[in-house]
Order: sequence, then structure tokens, then C-alpha cells
Amino acid sequence: MAPKRQTLLVEDSIEDGVPDPEIPREDRNLPGHPRPGRHRREAHRISRAALAEVPTVLTYETGTSTAEFAPTRFLDVEAFMEKKLEVLTAYLDQARPDLDAGYIQAAARHWGRNVKFGWAEAFEVMRDQGKDS
Repeated sequence: MAPKRQTLLVEDSIEDGVPDPEIPREDRNLPGHPRPGRHRREAHRISRAALAEVPTVLTYETGTSTAEFAPTRFLDVEAFMEKKLEVLTAYLDQARPDLDAGYIQAAARHWGRNVKFGWAEAFEVMRDQGKDS
């Protein structure tokens, strides 16, 4: 295992011997992106390195997720959905368009219906207890 570094740089991942056109095995299936571009791959690699010691890593759906988003873990959010929408609304002027209350409600209803919850948040598992998916 490589020694821990205080700072991760994009140059570190570019110079690690992996040619740009070659997608490493662990980056072939970026969540929600079947054909990721170079910058998205680099961001993903840096994120994975930064989270190397985190035992469970989940990704969530955003407004830019593609049809390939395939969640396998769901959280019943009915008990705090009202509070979540209240908080999001308070910061709406600073948020991305996909954090609009209507989008959040529609997504929560959609995933909730699929797993028999009133409202649910959906996650793809990238790593569970240290095992990559």
C-alpha cells in the first residue's frame, strides 16, 4: 500500500502509469456514467483515493444521473422528508437546479414506490465494509 499523502493532486493520478485513453478496472463502471470523460474519471479516482479507508461508500442520484443509475440500497426518509424540504428551500438560491423541492419529492416518491416506502432515497453501493462493488 502506498504511503498516505497530505494532498492529492490530479497530476498524481495522471502520472501513475495509467495512460489517459485506458480506463483502469476500478473506473470502468462509474456510477451513472457508462462512458465517462477524462475529467470525470480523474475526479472519481481522486475521490476513491481520498475515501480509501472509509468502509462503506454510497453514491446517490442527482439531476445529472443517467438511466444507468441502478440503486440497490434504499433509505426510508418519510420521517424527515418535511424537514429536508424545509432546509433545501431555505438554501434554494444557492442550490443546483436538481435540488429543487419538486425534483426531490418526485425522486423520493419514485424510489419509495419501488421499495414500498412512502418516500425513499436511493443509493448505489460502491463499497460495502471495504469490499468494492
